[in-house]
Amino acid sequence: MVTSKLVSRERCPQCAEAGRDISEDNLGIFDDGHSYCFSCEYYYNPQGKDPTDIMGFTYEYLPWRNITKETFKRYSVLTKINGEGKPISVGFRYPNGDLKIRPLAKKEFFWIKGGSNEPSGLFGQDKFTPGTYKYVTITEGEVDALSLHQVLGSPVVSVQSSVTALRDCTNSRSWLNSFERIYLGMPMNISKPVKARHLNGYGGTRRSIYQRMLYRLYRTLRRLSLVLQKWAHRIHSLSLHARPTG
Repeated sequence: MVTSKLVSRERCPQCAEAGRDISEDNLGIFDDGHSYCFSCEYYYNPQGKDPTDIMGFTYEYLPWRNITKETFKRYSVLTKINGEGKPISVGFRYPNGDLKIRPLAKKEFFWIKGGSNEPSGLFGQDKFTPGTYKYVTITEGEVDALSLHQVLGSPVVSVQSSVTALRDCTNSRSWLNSFERIYLGMPMNISKPVKARHLNGYGGTRRSIYQRMLYRLYRTLRRLSLVLQKWAHRIHSLSLHARPTG
């Protein structure tokens, strides 16, 4: 594997054609003459070499955490693989071209901006045409959206985080209005800013119905857990009384 050093950054021509990379720093220029866009993955090498020989990594749709390759492909989520064949990060692409990167070595995130002035929107929003489905589910994480879509087969999208949830849904209001029902598949803690009441008025010509689907499931499982704990305590008490004395 041939390695090269990043020497400067400039505007990516492919991003520029789409009106992105306004900060003019998406394209990395390397000391061997090749260039690579860290946003749209545009690649140019005057010597005509394969980018994998120079950059030392590739991108593939790989199954992860019981999510299939097909589901990752449906949402255009690629895994970055180093020159030794080891997956190192997963990139979640948003409708405006922004990439939310999650390194696999530790749970943290960073962003690679696409350069567009448009809001990021909801993750997965661009994968479902407005008006073609009756229901949509909103989750609090990209991995949750992939997992739930794999189970339901219906549109599932994600906010960037609980902190930005209200803003993300507001920016995608027109798209959300194309559905008859919107399910909130996220924790409904009082401290979280998104509640069904915040989304009132999204109905327009159609009335949107917001249900706490996963929260109800959580409450059911919690009640079941309490029942199991009581039974475990009772069985333990009975076993103590049943022990022979002397």
